Amino acid sequence: DSTRVPLGESMDYINASYIRIVNHGEENFYIATQGPLTHTTNDFWQMVLENNSDVIAMITRDVEDGVTKCHNYWPISLKTPLELKHLRIFQEKYQILKYFIIRIFQIVEKS
Repeated sequence: DSTRVPLGESMDYINASYIRIVNHGEENFYIATQGPLTHTTNDFWQMVLENNSDVIAMITRDVEDGVTKCHNYWPISLKTPLELKHLRIFQEKYQILKYFIIRIFQIVEKS
């Protein structure tokens, strides 16, 4: 329970864990989680925002061998944000490389 990631003031939890790695005296913290489901996408982005996460490394494709492995939790278009309950996610740019895609997001809290 000590590594579970709490959400908001209610201290609900998301299916994620904190990971602490010390390397040559330098301490780094990461969050390990599964790709969000349709109904947990809001919680996922809330976790990213509350923990000031700079990088999301997705190590699966969204579809593999015709099977959906991960819900698209990012906006598909650069022009249209992903609208969530309390957040708006903008995809500012993306770059398709040989083995991976880099996407830059902006998270905006709704008033």
